[in-house]
Amino acid sequence: MTRSLFTPIVPEAKMNRRFRDIRDATAFTPARRLMDEIFADFPDVDHTFVREFQTGGFSPRVLELAVFAYLKEQRYHLDRTSPTPDFVVTGDAPVAIEVTTSNPAEGADPDDVDPSVGLRRLIPDAMLAAAREFVFQAGKALRRKLLKQEAAGRAYWEQPHVTGVPFVTALETFHTANALSRPVGLLAEYLYGRRDVVAFDGDGNLQLTAETRAQRQDHPQRPLLPLRSRPPGGSPVHQQRHGLEVQPHRHRARIRRTRHCHGPVWLHAGP
Repeated sequence: MTRSLFTPIVPEAKMNRRFRDIRDATAFTPARRLMDEIFADFPDVDHTFVREFQTGGFSPRVLELAVFAYLKEQRYHLDRTSPTPDFVVTGDAPVAIEVTTSNPAEGADPDDVDPSVGLRRLIPDAMLAAAREFVFQAGKALRRKLLKQEAAGRAYWEQPHVTGVPFVTALETFHTANALSRPVGLLAEYLYGRRDVVAFDGDGNLQLTAETRAQRQDHPQRPLLPLRSRPPGGSPVHQQRHGLEVQPHRHRARIRRTRHCHGPVWLHAGP
């Protein structure tokens, strides 16, 4: 029997509003078919995916499904014998991937607004406050994965089946209706501690000036965590993003550039 994400397994009152919209709207017929095609090959290790997809975990499960579709399309070999991390890519270049999202406050739904406002809900009334909230929520989501431990007290990257394997955090923001419209540059500023300031000279030529966090008087970033010299699992943690390495060092962050590259946020346990 073919599995479907949209066959109800929970009472209607407990269903996520966005799930109901996709399930019921004719315009989403192609999306439903595509999601079910992907889910047909999806290894639901702990048998909770559909329930979470239909209820409070809708956004994280959509992102998890999208990451699985990408890995499958790129012909990566996956080990899904363990429920955590979400994906383990095997082969010559193994990597462990955990999917996470920023989410609205418990009991709140960012889409529960008067439909008459239409696309206006995608434009925040206070842009600077929305930027601060975006960075705070994204940082909180990363922090949650960094500090989480299994029952045996081990972090994701310390579990026996991924020991020594690079650990990747795939992140998307869903905490407000306009969170997806926030530029990723805000997160880059937060992680790197610097930004490019745009200006034009007298001839109208574009000029970019690098500005560090210490040089700014009004910056939206908040601390991701106070970094510990050793996380709860015991081994030091390296956080790399686009060639930057943040190392816990005597209860403060030590940052150095390792190389110029592009890629997602990743956390890797090592010496």
